Amino acid sequence: MNNGQFKILIVDDTPKNIQVAAGFLQDEGYTLSFATSGDEALNILRSSPYDLVLLDVVMPSMDGYTTCRRIKSENELAEIPVIFLTVKDDSKSVIEGFEAGGVDYITKPFNPYELLARVKTHLALKHHMELNRKNDQMLLQKTRSAILSELISNIAHQWRQPLTVLGLQIADIHDVIRQEMSKDKVQYVDKVIQKSETIIQEMSRTITNFSRYFNPEQQKDIFNLADVFSEVRPMTEGILEGEVRLVWDVSEDVRVSGYTGELIQALMILLNNARDALEDQPDLEERIVWVSVAREDSEAVIRICDNGHGIDNDMVDKMFDPYSTTKHQAMNTGLGLYMAKIIVENNMDGKIIGENAAFELDGHPYSGACFTIRLPAF
Repeated sequence: MNNGQFKILIVDDTPKNIQVAAGFLQDEGYTLSFATSGDEALNILRSSPYDLVLLDVVMPSMDGYTTCRRIKSENELAEIPVIFLTVKDDSKSVIEGFEAGGVDYITKPFNPYELLARVKTHLALKHHMELNRKNDQMLLQKTRSAILSELISNIAHQWRQPLTVLGLQIADIHDVIRQEMSKDKVQYVDKVIQKSETIIQEMSRTITNFSRYFNPEQQKDIFNLADVFSEVRPMTEGILEGEVRLVWDVSEDVRVSGYTGELIQALMILLNNARDALEDQPDLEERIVWVSVAREDSEAVIRICDNGHGIDNDMVDKMFDPYSTTKHQAMNTGLGLYMAKIIVENNMDGKIIGENAAFELDGHPYSGACFTIRLPAF
């Protein structure tokens, strides 16, 4: 490991003590920062990630024990190891340091070799713990993906036959009732039946695409996003009808490589999310969903924004995690956005982000949840 990759914060109210410790650590190539009070140390630690804190115990205003407790009480800082540097060497002080959350205790004046050895040991321990945590997360993610893949395959198998039967029954009913209706009613029924058959076909294609989310085997094609949205728009009639103003801003010639059906599913997931966000806001004077497609340099950029309440702050970093949902638990399983991410990033070499953002339409400002998909353009 390169020592320069490790950031250490030295906290002592006496600058001379800082200079002594810093001299030994700088010779070993560590990246150092300094603070002369507990409050200053906390502000520095909150500003950027650190790997280790060397903390004096006896300081005015806030002593080292209190500072350490404050560090350990904040989720973003709690994993940073703290080594106490102090003239106090009695058992009571040492025990208090460990109870406050310290991982080690070095008495002043310290032996430089002891200091370097303990710093190196605790940095190595932290590094290995982080590697193990990442490996555990990767294993958990693979396990979840395998379970979801099997679940979706089972659902696909169970749904295909009923959909086929439903389509045949609709066709039979259509043939029977057409014979007993006037011409104007026949036209209406024909339209309803055609729309029903379209929905069944789309559901069947959705099932096939679901089974490919985790192992796409079909050939990638280069296609125009305008053609994709010409298929998406009729599907939105059922989910965004009523008082929602749907604004389409789709450039005519933006081409990408990937899977048309899967991209449509990802887009429908995002549009469903927008619908749910607006349904949660009955007091809105105007409900807006804005869909934009444009080429930006070498990327095709798709944006879907609504003027609902936006994404809760505690969900921003985990909205794409499996079983994590931006909606009420009774309404959603938490798989939609996860599947959209699988499609865009794993199967189409793109990137998807969700954020709270402002947008403008016809000179009027709006704000809410915005999802942006970036794909390589061709």
